[in-house]
Amino acid sequence: MKRIIPIIIVAALGFAASGCATLSSLNAIDTGTAVSAANFHYVKSVAGQSTSVYILGLAGGDDAGKALAHLKESADLQDNQALANVAVVNTQRIVLGIIIRVKTTVTADVIEFER
Repeated sequence: MKRIIPIIIVAALGFAASGCATLSSLNAIDTGTAVSAANFHYVKSVAGQSTSVYILGLAGGDDAGKALAHLKESADLQDNQALANVAVVNTQRIVLGIIIRVKTTVTADVIEFER
C-alpha cells in the first residue's frame, strides 16, 4: 500500500501537468448591410485578433472589442464601402484548469456599393 500511494500521486501530477483543452465557438454578426441586389462588388477580406489570459478567472479584457477595433483599422473603409459576412471566433485554451487563454478573431468582407 505504501508503494501505491506515491505512484498514484506521480500519475495524478503527470496528468494534471499535461492536461489542457481547447474550446472554440463561431458567431455571426448582422451588420444591417443589405447585399441582396447586384449593386456592389467584393473588395477584400479583413481580420482582427485579440488575446487575453485569465488566471483563476481573473484579469483578461474585452477581446471582442479589441479584435473588432483591429478589424476596423485593417479595413480602412472608404466612401460607399461596408463590412459584410462578419464572423467572430472565440478559441479558449485551458491549461491545468486554472489558466485560460482566450483568442478572439473577427473576420469580415469589405464590399463597395456602386454609385
